[in-house]
Amino acid sequence: EINGAQHFAYSSCYYDDHFACYLEHHQDRRRRMKVRTREYVDSGDRYFEVKLKGLRGMTDKHRMACDFLISPEIQGEPLQMLRTLYEGEYRKSMDYALRPALVVGYQRCTLVALAGGERVTIDYGLTFALPDALHEPIRIDNDFLIVETKSPEGKGIADRAMKALRIRTASACSKYCLGVNLVGAVNKGNRFLATIRRIRNNVIGPPPEHELRK
Repeated sequence: EINGAQHFAYSSCYYDDHFACYLEHHQDRRRRMKVRTREYVDSGDRYFEVKLKGLRGMTDKHRMACDFLISPEIQGEPLQMLRTLYEGEYRKSMDYALRPALVVGYQRCTLVALAGGERVTIDYGLTFALPDALHEPIRIDNDFLIVETKSPEGKGIADRAMKALRIRTASACSKYCLGVNLVGAVNKGNRFLATIRRIRNNVIGPPPEHELRK
């Protein structure tokens, strides 16, 4: 809770190279990255963020303050940070030509345990849009929630509660991966098919221009 508010607006722009990063995620590559900018809409703070998946399945997240949400290309200090992190983690050069690929908006409520390090984020009111501003965002109604739990060994109070309610964990649920499928930017989405079908049932406008192609 901040200044009496418990729900906050977020906006993220994901960067990709002709969706090469998406395809690595779709193929479940052990070494892959996700690059985005994030704006905390209520405060106006913006950050450049890099998430790197390592060989042991662990994800390292790094960020730095920036003054943009959508930029034609990544350059300057953000690019230098990305190259340093990528080359340090994977021992090879970072050759991606990253450009804006998708803009995602949502509201978030965060629950934090008083002890034990458990945290739950609840995202709703999702919107997905191509960064060209030529198309209306695809809007998802509030019956579709993305709930993420973080706790030691995945055995927190929230995990047990959802198991008791027979709520199964999504096999693959990434807002970026769902979004590029919804806006018709990619034609490979089998890994996310079950979740995509659920989110399509909650689209409230405008309807997706393309159906998922198997």
